[in-house]
Amino acid sequence: MKRFALTIVLGTAMFAMMGCAKLNLDQGALAPGRGSSRNMGDASYQQAFATARQVLAQYYTIASANPDTGVIKCKPKATAPSHERLIGGSPARQVATMEISQKNGAVVAQVLVLQQRQGSSARQQMGYSTERHNYSGKPGDQTPADLGAATTSQQNQAWENEKPLHNVEANILDDLFKALH
Repeated sequence: MKRFALTIVLGTAMFAMMGCAKLNLDQGALAPGRGSSRNMGDASYQQAFATARQVLAQYYTIASANPDTGVIKCKPKATAPSHERLIGGSPARQVATMEISQKNGAVVAQVLVLQQRQGSSARQQMGYSTERHNYSGKPGDQTPADLGAATTSQQNQAWENEKPLHNVEANILDDLFKALH
């Protein structure tokens, strides 16, 4: 039984690694089916990439743009607090990535905009003492290293993907198409 379980675990890990290599996820490209995509019609790759960078800059601050891979990444943008959450007002932000690619002679733009919320770290540190592995329930039993000391403020921020923003993706793609034609 142990061999069977080990075989299943190793097989799943190998399948996942092959899938990541096949999708070029380590190069920063968007996975197929993530976000929204649109054919840009009669436009060259270079023209579409330059225009995409300009259009995306109207929505977000560009962090990096690589014409070789076609990937444009944006810096996170803080959003105004919304009243959709009944409990808690954790900070929210939007992150955007766009990829321009050429498939069968046609230029395709794919954009993914995610809303993220901050707060998973707080839930982790506020768990019950019976859920903690190294905590007896007595104050002072944890070292500062256990609580995240010696880290930067960015490392202590935990952001979780909350939802994709398809309406923003559609607006960006519409603006890009209009700018190209």
